[in-house]
This record gives sequence, structure tokens and C-alpha cells, in this order.
Amino acid sequence: MNMSTTTTLKFYWRTSSPSCQGPILFLLQNNISFQELKFDPQTLQNRTDDSYAKLNPNKTVPLLDDGGFIVMESHSILRYLVDRFTPDSYWYPKELRERSRIDQFLDWMYNNTRRSFQEVLSLFFSWPDPSKRPKIVQQQIEDLLFGSEADWAFQLISGFKSQFKLVQDYWLTKSPFLVSQHPTIADLAFWGDTKFIQIVFTNMDINSNFPVLKKWIDRMDSLFAHFPSSKSFIQTLETLSIQFNQGGFPKERTFRPVYDSDIRFDSNSHQPSMRK
Repeated sequence: MNMSTTTTLKFYWRTSSPSCQGPILFLLQNNISFQELKFDPQTLQNRTDDSYAKLNPNKTVPLLDDGGFIVMESHSILRYLVDRFTPDSYWYPKELRERSRIDQFLDWMYNNTRRSFQEVLSLFFSWPDPSKRPKIVQQQIEDLLFGSEADWAFQLISGFKSQFKLVQDYWLTKSPFLVSQHPTIADLAFWGDTKFIQIVFTNMDINSNFPVLKKWIDRMDSLFAHFPSSKSFIQTLETLSIQFNQGGFPKERTFRPVYDSDIRFDSNSHQPSMRK
């Protein structure tokens, strides 16, 4: 990574954040010179740093600063980087239908797997006392979450399996990557989330339950897991996995979720239905 003081491109990120993985992988894979500004994942410094809040009022990561032009949101950053540095590449082709396929996946991902992912993290880390979290031993996650007392938040979490099944049965049926024969920004965006679920939430057992998705993860790992940022990310996930398996999910929700969705999962049919 070129850390030259002449570099005007600055990338703010956090090692533990799955949404940061796509943009930093794109920067590294394409040998783009940038200054790395990394927040401490333990202190969540990006939430308390007043100078960062002036750049990003949402106080979230990642963020790209291109000579004073600010780009927030990981998918927007990926699109911007392609058009800025590799406009004629396979990462985000200019051909209308190819680009549309990528946009369709990114929009679907944001409204489905990314929201489920954010909700599951909120549920786990909002539980104040890890010693009181019930352990998950053998049963699948939805066995714990579904039941007469289960509310929509828990139902949304169990929707992960339906979402991963759709990725496997629809997006990965015609090509080795999500939308084409080559990795695109859709693959980069999705890799961080799936690695998190694969390593931390082992009870979902992606490797056995979703073999086609597992092969996609292996392809992505072979291309991108060697970067220092990826190694740090995976090491962080392995630590979180230990914490999660010692604690498990809370049985009751004690907070109001930050993220909502237009889709919930009916606890009886396990099928998606529109929120009234």
C-alpha cells in the first residue's frame, strides 16, 4: 500500500466491518494509491470522533475522501472507485444490462442480507451480560428463534437461510461469480458479509447447507484473502466467533432496532410476506 503524503485519496475504515471489505479490496487489487485511516474496532472511535462526524454525520464506516470530495456508503464508494480509476473494466461494466444486473444484486443485498446482518449484530451485542446469553449447542439458529413468542426481529434473522438459498439458487446458477464470469463490485460487496456469517455464526453452517455458495466463497478467498486487510478481518472474526459461541443469542429483545425492513418472515410458514 502506498502511504505517500502526496496521496489525496483517504479511506476511513474499521477492521471488523464487513461493509468496509469491498472498497478496500478494490483499492488493493487495482494498486490504487491511498492513505489508510483505520478506527479501533474495540472503541468504535468513528462514533465519538467529532472531526470524523464533520465528514460523515452518520458516523459510520467506510468513508472515502477524494481530495475533499466525500463519498459515504460502501456500495456508492465501490461505484465511484470504478468510474474514477477503472471505468472500462469488468468490475462495473458500462454495458447497460451487465451494469443493471450488478445494481440489482447490490440493491437486493442492501434490503435483505445486509439488513438481516445488521439486525443480528444489534441483537447479539446489545445483550448487556454475556454470561446470561443462552448457549446454542447443536440446534440451528431458527430452532431457537422461532416460536409463539418470536417477534419480527427474530424472524428477520432466520430469514438469512432463505436469502442465502436465493443467492445459491438464482445468482450463482449460471456463472462462477454473482453476475458474470469475473468478479464484480457485487462480489466484493457480498464477500465481507458472508465471511462474517461463515466464521462467526457457525450454527448456520454455510459450508454444509449451501455448497454452491461455499464454492463461491472459496473462489473469492483464493483471489482476495491474502491481502493484509483480509487477514486482519478474518482474525477479528475468529475472535468474535469465540465470543459468540460462548454466549449465543439473547432470548428476549431488550432494544428497539435501528434498522427496519419492508419484509418479514412468517413464523409458521417461514415464507416472506409484506409488512402491513
